[in-house]
Amino acid sequence: MDVDLAGVLLAIVGAGCLAVKHLDDKLDQKFESNDKRFDSMQASNDKKFDSMQASNDKKFDSMQASNDKKFDNIDKKFDNIDKKFDNIQAAVNNLSARFENLSARLERQYGFEEGVRFVRVIAPSSSGTEEGGAR
Repeated sequence: MDVDLAGVLLAIVGAGCLAVKHLDDKLDQKFESNDKRFDSMQASNDKKFDSMQASNDKKFDSMQASNDKKFDNIDKKFDNIDKKFDNIQAAVNNLSARFENLSARLERQYGFEEGVRFVRVIAPSSSGTEEGGAR
């Protein structure tokens, strides 16, 4: 009887081993299936991320180009303002030089004392004329 009991126990252990092997195979299949699903989801997410990143890069580049263009226009406006100020300064310098020449000519012509200059004042007068001269 000991032989029969050993055979039964061996059969039970063998059946248990087969059951464990079957469960292990099933578990491996589940892991492989989950790995495939994960890889598929990961690939999909990577594709979506790359698409979003490309779209964002394109938007950023477009905005950057627009901002660069706006800043270039602002720089041009400041350059134009600088040119206008340079022109105004040149006109002021020219008028100053003309005034000095006129003042020197009037000093020579009318013999004003040293340091006294002829100044033309433009202001309303009581007679309605807008020009008057002062010494």
